[in-house]
Amino acid sequence: MITVKFPTFVLKRFHRLQWKLTISYLITCVIVLCLLELLVALIGVGVTLSQDRGTLEHHAQLLARIAGPTFPATRVAHQQQLQAAWELLQESNPAFQGYIATVDAQGRVIVAAGNHAPVPGYDLRSALPASVQQDTRGLLSSHASPSSPQSALLRTSFEQGREYVVAPLLEGTTTQGILVVSGHYVRFSWENVLTFLLFFGVSAVIFFLGAGVVGLAFGAVTARGLVRRLQQIAAAVEGWSLGDFSTFVSDPSRDEVGQLAHRLNHMAQQLQQLLRMRQDLATVEERNRLARDLHDSVKQQIFAVSLHVSTTKALMRHDERAAQAHLLKAEVLVRQTQRELMTLIRELRPVDLEDRSLAQALQDYTHSWQEQTGIPVELKVDGDIATSLEVENAFFRIAQEGLANVARHSQASLVKLHLTCATVVTLAINDNGCGFDVHNREQRGVGLSSIRERVQALGGHLDIQSSKGQGTTIIVWCPQTEKDAS
Repeated sequence: MITVKFPTFVLKRFHRLQWKLTISYLITCVIVLCLLELLVALIGVGVTLSQDRGTLEHHAQLLARIAGPTFPATRVAHQQQLQAAWELLQESNPAFQGYIATVDAQGRVIVAAGNHAPVPGYDLRSALPASVQQDTRGLLSSHASPSSPQSALLRTSFEQGREYVVAPLLEGTTTQGILVVSGHYVRFSWENVLTFLLFFGVSAVIFFLGAGVVGLAFGAVTARGLVRRLQQIAAAVEGWSLGDFSTFVSDPSRDEVGQLAHRLNHMAQQLQQLLRMRQDLATVEERNRLARDLHDSVKQQIFAVSLHVSTTKALMRHDERAAQAHLLKAEVLVRQTQRELMTLIRELRPVDLEDRSLAQALQDYTHSWQEQTGIPVELKVDGDIATSLEVENAFFRIAQEGLANVARHSQASLVKLHLTCATVVTLAINDNGCGFDVHNREQRGVGLSSIRERVQALGGHLDIQSSKGQGTTIIVWCPQTEKDAS
């Protein structure tokens, strides 16, 4: 079995906003025009029905004038006269349905013609409405002549949706019988319904073609301008997503799209100001951290060196051995100060990770940190999935902060690092130092706050486990998307 697939690129074009708006305009125009056509047709039917009574009365009176008022010589001639009059009316108006009949003075049918005409001998007068029976009795008791105006010989009434016309049949001046005409219109026969549906269907096709052209033209013109304005907004938003807030949406109109563009421009300005403030705060925070580190380590060590040098100067003339001992201690402090300065400089200088992986950078850094601090470091790496430069830089900085905290506060004799590079990048830093109370906010330094901020910026998670005398474990993990890993 051969299956034919419809080209997907054709369907994708109709997913665009311009085509959706155009098709919606087209459908709206077609529906509105079809409803207007149906409304006009219903109004026409209503007007026709409202005029039916007058037309029905006219046709019934016309039939009575053709068939009477004189009494024919024979019954056969009279039957032929009624049949001819009925056929003449049917040719001009086939919707007129009913009968024409001649009844005698007792109300029995003599002859009749038409649709469902009563049979001869039928007591028709008793089957007529009361008002019509009264008209027949009045005509039978009255006297008229053939020369009287026909309007004076006819009695007309409308009962139960049917028109009744009665007229006297004269023989000389004597009324020998009554001519009864009963009629109504049959508007909703199957033939009429089919005719109406055919008319509506043909006109609907014509309206559809006309509305299709109008809807497509109107939709294409209207949607094109709207789509162009939305494309400008999308281009500006894409630039903002890349960090470029210098691009603004140029849309001076005051409609909803223009208001949206104005609010987005205002948002971009606020984001630009917020980024400047964040950069300033980060700079201030980094300066404060550097000042604290210099105060806690380098300044104290330099002050100790100055004390040893002063003591050496005072002892050189009296006790040369003691002076040399103080000089050796000052030399050791100078070397420690030099290592501290190298560590701070390394932390301030951006690490180049373009040519090295995170694992290689951590291996080099832990080796150097071990030599400077004298604390052994065990590094374990699992997984070989590539990570983005942003994740690598953040995790490298987190490792620096963690090891710096170990060197300053933990009094540890061993540090273990475990890095896992998979769909979720995980870094665990564990030391066997003195530990601290995690729930005590006063013991949370700037280093841990910096780690927490870096993790939050990546959308990752941070877990700190520590207690006094039991060491500290810091676990950081961050899920990376396919875009990050590519």
